Amino acid sequence: MAIGNRDRPLRPTPTRAAAALLVAAIAAACAPEQDATYTGGLGEPCNPDGSCVRGLICIAGFCRPTYGGGDPLVGDPGPGDDSGGDNNGGDNNGGDNNGGDEPPPPLTCLDGGVPRPVVVPAAAELVVSEAFPDPAGADDDQEWVEVYVAGGRAVDLNGLTLVNSRSGSTPRSFALTGADCLRAAAGAYVVVAASLDPGVNGGLSADVALPGLSLFNGAAMELELRAGALLIDRAALPAATSGVSVSLDPLQLDAAANDQASVFCAGTTTGLFAGAGTPGAANDLCPWSCLEGGTPRAALRPAAGELVITELLADPSGTDAGRDWFEVYVAAGSARDLNGLEIVNQAGSTRRWSVTSDACLTVSSGTYAVFAGPGGRAEGGTPGGG
Repeated sequence: MAIGNRDRPLRPTPTRAAAALLVAAIAAACAPEQDATYTGGLGEPCNPDGSCVRGLICIAGFCRPTYGGGDPLVGDPGPGDDSGGDNNGGDNNGGDNNGGDEPPPPLTCLDGGVPRPVVVPAAAELVVSEAFPDPAGADDDQEWVEVYVAGGRAVDLNGLTLVNSRSGSTPRSFALTGADCLRAAAGAYVVVAASLDPGVNGGLSADVALPGLSLFNGAAMELELRAGALLIDRAALPAATSGVSVSLDPLQLDAAANDQASVFCAGTTTGLFAGAGTPGAANDLCPWSCLEGGTPRAALRPAAGELVITELLADPSGTDAGRDWFEVYVAAGSARDLNGLEIVNQAGSTRRWSVTSDACLTVSSGTYAVFAGPGGRAEGGTPGGG
């Protein structure tokens, strides 16, 4: 009994030569045309040499992006895993299947919706310039870090890692990720915060969100900016006062200078957010710097023995009313600035005053300077120390 459609005639079995011709014909029909045009664009076939354009990479014969991971972009014909899952970020794109020791392909990001390579900062092109590690009260996503773009060119922050460490604690690392290019212009002060919502972060106008950002407080610490194994900047920060930023001296805006905690001081400007500091703007002058004719310079700080207390009025007749004063002689061989001096009075208890002024308070060698309270002019002095 035969099984099948009796009305359909059986085809004769082809000879071995005919079968070979049939296979060759099928292969020729499926082969790409020799004059096919390759562009290496997103979702298109890779160029014959395996290359793609705009920072894309060739995966499974198609040009794919390197950002995001997971599912492909809308319109990308490739399957999910091949466009971003394990094969675009796991073993096949940097792990064992990519040679192990070979570097991963360059990152790309979306610039106005168009993929392009990430412009990775070089060493010293970014400078940690200010930090707010200890908000008054509960921290609650109000901490932030300011970074100055010092390299003279715009760079991208995508893929960078911020590392916070202090003695006796496990370092904390935070990665800047995102599909869109995190572009930072030359000369900009970029504020990185846990939240971009001013209602959450104490009224701060932040530029880049780094969810989960939490800095150590209560002790000196270090902040590092890294691009993979490349150290871009390391800053040594002094212990912060609650509600006040630690601010890099604007005359020391350099990736080498901020290695020393001594070039940081407390921020003084208020009103920009719920604290003191200058996020997103040039830093306040530190007490050892001053303005001469509107131009900042390092204060000419007196050394030990260069100022000599020569006279004082501690008990004016009648009500003191800030009429106390004392006189110092400038024994230095050249002019000195009084900016940043601290006056300490001890008699059972301790009283302290600081000489603060943006303008340089310069005194000449061999002259006498009078420090007085706000009522000191009544005694012929000049108001000063308080």
